[in-house]
Amino acid sequence: MDRVTWDAVLARLDDALALCHRFGLGKEVAASRFIEYRRVVTGLVTALHDGGQDAAREEFHRDSALSMIALTEAAEFGDVGDFISQYGEHGVRRTLGRVLDGPSCRPTKIPIATTPATASSSLSSHRSSGEPVFSLALGTARMCRARSAARRSSSNASGR
Repeated sequence: MDRVTWDAVLARLDDALALCHRFGLGKEVAASRFIEYRRVVTGLVTALHDGGQDAAREEFHRDSALSMIALTEAAEFGDVGDFISQYGEHGVRRTLGRVLDGPSCRPTKIPIATTPATASSSLSSHRSSGEPVFSLALGTARMCRARSAARRSSSNASGR
């Protein structure tokens, strides 16, 4: 696996977003989660350039879940941009619109067990309460899908 720099992730994300603009998806881009991801990645790149690795590490850990998601999704979307630019606009515009319209939820902070005993205790309390262990994650996923569906229906009503 090749190492990818944060600068490269940001450049490829910008290229993919510019491609979406060329396909007439400017409104979708402006309302997408990728704008926030771009802000996060830009902050990481700026911290790295201005303050070195310690500053970048500090910036990353301000919200490590969001930083990780932003970097991952920005990198993946940048890779998709390369494919789409070769494939062309036909048949891609609608799919890109759906990707841009995807969930805009920030990651839910879930306490992480720091020891095996804490993890065991946490799982036991969830089991004894009758609540599924992964109910929080499932609830968050359902909430994201519901928000996304609501945004799609409101944009369809406005004639998108």
